[in-house]
Amino acid sequence: MGVSFLIPATLSLGQSLGDMYKLVEKKLEKDKKYLNIYSIPIEIKKKDLSVLKNVPKLSLKQKTFSFRIADGVNYFMEFLGETLDTDSLTILRVFEEVDKSAQGTGGGLFDQISSGSNFDTTLVLNFGDIQNLYFNHKKIYKKLYVLLENALEEQAPNSLLGIPVDSKLMKSKGISGKNNQDFLNYNWVNSSEYFPHPAVVKKRVRRGRRKKGAVNFPYHLEADFSHITFYDSKHLNFGFSSIGAEWNSETKVLNLLPWQSMTMSLGLRTFISFSEVVQNLYDDFLVNAKILTRFRLNTSSFANKLPFVYADPPKLNVLSGLVVDISTTRIYGLPFMNFYFANGFKNFSNPYVTFGRSDSSHAFFNTNSWEYTMSFYWNKSERLNMRFRIDVGMGAFDVYEVVYYKGVKDYPVHYKISPVINFYFTFVPQKKELFGMKLRYFDSMIRGKFWLKIFELNKLHTFRFAVEYISKPMFRNLREWENTGAAVQLVYRLGF
Repeated sequence: MGVSFLIPATLSLGQSLGDMYKLVEKKLEKDKKYLNIYSIPIEIKKKDLSVLKNVPKLSLKQKTFSFRIADGVNYFMEFLGETLDTDSLTILRVFEEVDKSAQGTGGGLFDQISSGSNFDTTLVLNFGDIQNLYFNHKKIYKKLYVLLENALEEQAPNSLLGIPVDSKLMKSKGISGKNNQDFLNYNWVNSSEYFPHPAVVKKRVRRGRRKKGAVNFPYHLEADFSHITFYDSKHLNFGFSSIGAEWNSETKVLNLLPWQSMTMSLGLRTFISFSEVVQNLYDDFLVNAKILTRFRLNTSSFANKLPFVYADPPKLNVLSGLVVDISTTRIYGLPFMNFYFANGFKNFSNPYVTFGRSDSSHAFFNTNSWEYTMSFYWNKSERLNMRFRIDVGMGAFDVYEVVYYKGVKDYPVHYKISPVINFYFTFVPQKKELFGMKLRYFDSMIRGKFWLKIFELNKLHTFRFAVEYISKPMFRNLREWENTGAAVQLVYRLGF
């Protein structure tokens, strides 16, 4: 049972804003055990005091409050977590806790604190004070918000919900990140290219204790039987941009298994963060782009004999050309976007696969293909362990039938713009990826992919089992140049 409370949108004419704040404060004080709010200690540092001095209050008795650093003095916040209705943390109240054994005795404000307690807990900023800071003193509110975010990075908050909850009755709405968080979460786990992580501020630890963290390794590689990506973060990272390399034998738009396009693509991948002064991956406009050169490679004699490919011999000749593949984060309120374009050179003189007799044969060629989709991300709950993505858009490709009889004659036999729907699901329990899947519907065919992590060593080496499947067409017959089948892969990831 999740409970969130918001300020009512409509107020009676006789009810002032101050009266409303008092009602909310009364609700927080009397019924906080029935509300889904949290409490967490915050750390005040010396550099924070310049902003947190003489913090204005709405109280007639005490106009300001100044935070302090002293032995036995601690502060903690009550706050509301992110929900479907509030896409950010909401600070509710701030308390000061004083150890009487170090500071002397003092009167607490709460009845539930016994007179024999060693601590006095005082409400120093109530709900009305926080609201006043939010609307009229942005700098102070932002400082408190940063302190809350820092505290959440260090430890989990305490829930004040004091009633038993039947987990079987819980219903969690899908939530989406307010920035690039879902985009990055997806690519960190699923992308074959390495995506950088936000810089982590180093924090002091006690002498003799070493803080555990991610392994800092400069080389990042993913490889299986049909593709290789590589990135050197030590020498190819230029701050707001980076460059990597990729080789693959796959096609993105065409319904073909690895090695069945009878081509290989080789080129560069770049990742650009359009930042202002300091890079902020969660809020910057991000572009992930690949530019590949596609070469023809005659795999017709062995593509169906590879031990990891289960399909008939290739039937469609894909021509050499240039491939551009771009993904971007949101800009100007638009969704996440994906662009793909492959342009081939029209040269039908040397088919690798033909049909018919040697003196009057014919072959099928693909020259161009393209796709545009918009991506939408969401999660089952705030734990981000069940992650979803859907791509919606359109795409197309051409097919030429070339007849070799008394010369060479080509006839366009296919070009149709079709809807594209990609559905993704990733399961990441306890922030450790376990498996992911993708279902793609395009040109009346379903193409499915599934991967499962099977082994990890020293947080550097990861092995996955992956399988890909192309179904028979729906609502139509199989065309002469099409194939169905499956491919099985062992994927190795280094430094991800």
